[in-house]
Amino acid sequence: GLDALVANGSPQPVVVLPGEVTDVTIELPEPRSAIGEVIDAVTGDPIASARVQVMSAYDGRGLAEFGAEESSDAYGKFMVQGLSDSVGALRVRAEDYIEDFVVTRGGAAGEGELDLGLIALQPSRELVVQLDGPEGTVYGGFRVGLVGYEHLGVKDADHLGVVSFDDIPNGVIELNIYHPDQTITAFAGSLRPDDDGRILVP
Repeated sequence: GLDALVANGSPQPVVVLPGEVTDVTIELPEPRSAIGEVIDAVTGDPIASARVQVMSAYDGRGLAEFGAEESSDAYGKFMVQGLSDSVGALRVRAEDYIEDFVVTRGGAAGEGELDLGLIALQPSRELVVQLDGPEGTVYGGFRVGLVGYEHLGVKDADHLGVVSFDDIPNGVIELNIYHPDQTITAFAGSLRPDDDGRILVP
């Protein structure tokens, strides 16, 4: 059989016999609207001019942009249209914040707009890792990777043993330090809203 992706995001088998034509009917539900409020995850303040966009979704993941971006007002409030009755996704982003994807579940058809409540965005900040070896350490060949942020890549330390990463949220940070001799050292630290974003790794 052939798997056809229907409107509710669930694959349904379609049986096509050799030499025959099979008709497939896809029923599209009425789109839903949703409201919510975008806030700063640290301070709780509303984020004005945050951009919210409906994404086509499959298996709980946003696949592609669907429709225009909508902006939050001065109080962080927004409304979007075009969500599925079943599972959908929203991309929420704002300047100086880390973008987030919100999975929506519409519930029963005809229930009206969805209230997504508060959507908290983490402030975007720079993480600076300072390798601090014994005096005279040559940092050429040292590399640093962030556990859970593999998409940022493993970065080479400069001649001072410094590596920087952008768009890192506050919280626990786990690092892998790759030594020139192929050994790996694990290190954990934390970023707090009131610190300077620097982690010293002995």
